[in-house]
Amino acid sequence: LMRSWTELALSPAGAIPKIIISEAGNFPELARFYREEVVDRGMALMRRVLRLGVDRGEFRAPDDFDNAVRCIFAPIVVAMLWRHSLGRHEEVDRYDPEAICTTQLKLVLDGLAIRPTASSLGASIGGRAHFDPIEEKAEQ
Repeated sequence: LMRSWTELALSPAGAIPKIIISEAGNFPELARFYREEVVDRGMALMRRVLRLGVDRGEFRAPDDFDNAVRCIFAPIVVAMLWRHSLGRHEEVDRYDPEAICTTQLKLVLDGLAIRPTASSLGASIGGRAHFDPIEEKAEQ
């Protein structure tokens, strides 16, 4: 998924989301088609990946799967919009879709990660309800 998004973001086709979003009011049928055929399919795929990770015990279940999926996709869409709008006016081209995607993936996986509980770690963390490595480091 990351590789295909990176390739799309760097190609001229990466401008399509910007065009669709900006013209959605003028061409509602085109916007509806794009949402159904592209956006909804991509979100369904991500929802299945998220659900599989939860079912396998690899991810915590989000409170709201639909909004979790939107939050996963939003930064990637904004990055493509940026590239084809405000990014064109930067003095230095700092747009690196691979780095953006890698950072987003790390943030999402860290946010969904199963955290050891106090009962699974025993008394080693003082009986707190969850393990926070940042908190632990500060206490040392």
